Amino acid sequence: MKKILIAALTSAIILVPTIVMALEINIAPVFYYRSTGDGTTFNALGPVFEKTDEATAVRPLFFKDEDETDFLYPLGRSHEGITRFIPLYHSDSNEPNSHTALFPVFWGKYMGKSYGGVFPIYGNMLHRFGKDEAEFCLWPVYMKTKVGEKNTYTILWPIFTVSKGTSYKVFPLYGWEKHLNGETQYLFWPFLFRERGKKNMDAFLPFFQYTTWSDAWSLSYSGPFSPSAGIMAETRPA
Repeated sequence: MKKILIAALTSAIILVPTIVMALEINIAPVFYYRSTGDGTTFNALGPVFEKTDEATAVRPLFFKDEDETDFLYPLGRSHEGITRFIPLYHSDSNEPNSHTALFPVFWGKYMGKSYGGVFPIYGNMLHRFGKDEAEFCLWPVYMKTKVGEKNTYTILWPIFTVSKGTSYKVFPLYGWEKHLNGETQYLFWPFLFRERGKKNMDAFLPFFQYTTWSDAWSLSYSGPFSPSAGIMAETRPA
């Protein structure tokens, strides 16, 4: 009886659409088939197997439509020249630059210049992770990065960081950094902070913080008798 039913369903799918304008067979959630002049839809075992004119799916293993392909979602995806399978593989083939990583090996090209390496042994990168250039050797033992004309050297990341004239850090004991709007310092991070620039701030967190702007100031403190207290004032021109 089972073989007869399967044969009848198969015959109906193949032959009937040539006779009638539309056909629909619905034995949900086991089987669903619909064929019209606009296209064909097929589902089996609920949402597991699906085939339409726009997409094909065997969930959660595979999904494909006109724009993208997913495999073992959400780990794998291919879309607009970018293919990834977290955390092992990533490829961006969009010209004029390219990047491929098959952990632990990576290689690529930026503006005609090639780069590559084997993480964490040795490698160099161009325009990756917000840096113009990056080079490492036995990471985190040594790393050099470049942004514009600024070179930053890091040893035993994130402990020792030096960028001549702009930053010196021995984390978490002491750090100093000069930036576009001024400079910041810390001592025994995350407790003592000092900032100078458009905003001036002195803090011994979480007990005390005093901040001044061009037209206002703020004072906050905490202690055994005042877990959270503060004062804020605004100055106005005469």
